[in-house]
Amino acid sequence: MRGQWRRTKCAAAAVGSALALTATLGTGSSAAQPGRAAAAAQEAAFNNGTGQAIAESIRVDPVSGGLSFGVGIGQALAGHQNTVGAADSRALNFGVIGVSLAGEGCDGGDPTLPADEQPQPVIARTGDEGAEEGYSAGESFAGGQIEKFARATADPFAEAITTGTPFEIPGVLTVAGSRSVAHSGVVNGDTREAIAATEISGISFAGGQIRLGGFRSEAIHRSGAVDEVSGTFSIGSASIAGVPLPVENPLATLAQLNGALLPLGFEIQAPTFSEATTSTGTIAVVSPLSIAIVPSALRDGLIGPIVGGLQPAREALFDALLEADCGNSTYITILDIALNAISAGGRLGLEFGGVQATTGSITRFDFGTRPPGAQGPSTGVTPASGARTPTGTGSSS
Repeated sequence: MRGQWRRTKCAAAAVGSALALTATLGTGSSAAQPGRAAAAAQEAAFNNGTGQAIAESIRVDPVSGGLSFGVGIGQALAGHQNTVGAADSRALNFGVIGVSLAGEGCDGGDPTLPADEQPQPVIARTGDEGAEEGYSAGESFAGGQIEKFARATADPFAEAITTGTPFEIPGVLTVAGSRSVAHSGVVNGDTREAIAATEISGISFAGGQIRLGGFRSEAIHRSGAVDEVSGTFSIGSASIAGVPLPVENPLATLAQLNGALLPLGFEIQAPTFSEATTSTGTIAVVSPLSIAIVPSALRDGLIGPIVGGLQPAREALFDALLEADCGNSTYITILDIALNAISAGGRLGLEFGGVQATTGSITRFDFGTRPPGAQGPSTGVTPASGARTPTGTGSSS
């Protein structure tokens, strides 16, 4: 059974799960008054409005000294405003680390890794040549390939799909394939729709002794003829030492997995749904499934002596690297962040499936916003043979 949260203006159903949250919005009425009929009719008129959907497959988030250095893997972003849609598919987003790598060298020379040499997104915008059919490109990662796809039509409708490759931290963690999908636009001519979804085929720990499979999270936001805000997550399978666990209640399943993971220094935090209110409307947010590598006596007992024993050699090695090229300081900093995150007092977070979606009408002129990725398609991408519709994330027609 999937964890599900939903709000509609037509009806609401109670769900017998600790994860379910249901509310109903009323549709109050008032007697007609002189001078208000025209205003009411204008307010009821449908406009394309705006929308945005964001999905991220995986985020690796080392925390050192209280600071976060998150790297996103497999991102999909889509948005629309008035008659324009834009979609952005990203294989890797280095965040703060990427900014540091792209900065001027310590000696005033070239950056360690210029921004234009870092992984580039595939971007499509309504009106760009080939955007209706879409653009696609691949990105090498961890010995595999991440596929990026983006398209944008005149409906307007924008869609991004990012399909990830499996990767592994040997003996510790294995992540099977992933897929993030985001779309935003107008469907059926009368409904604004934004949907973000992430699917992770499987996650396993300790050489496969602890497994979690078929994870999926989704955020939906519709307005216009249909008014709906919902968020869901589900687990397809789980096991400990080969023994299957029931998955009908995702919270209970994750609690059982935590019992086996905590002694190893891992902790799972379940996704939650929130409907945040902003100045322009609401946003449906399903937080990621978070797996934190936290301090534990077993892990610290194993890693502490290793890190401590490396300290004298570390200092000599780093001094030699800096003397050879001061530009190596960036790599040294990244290594320090990684070591500090897994040592006592540090924290390394792994997040799966953070999604959010929002839509709304436009009731006034707004010249200050534009859909994401409005600069047009990135260079070097190949037009796809045809547009693709995401599976299980709602209709795009």
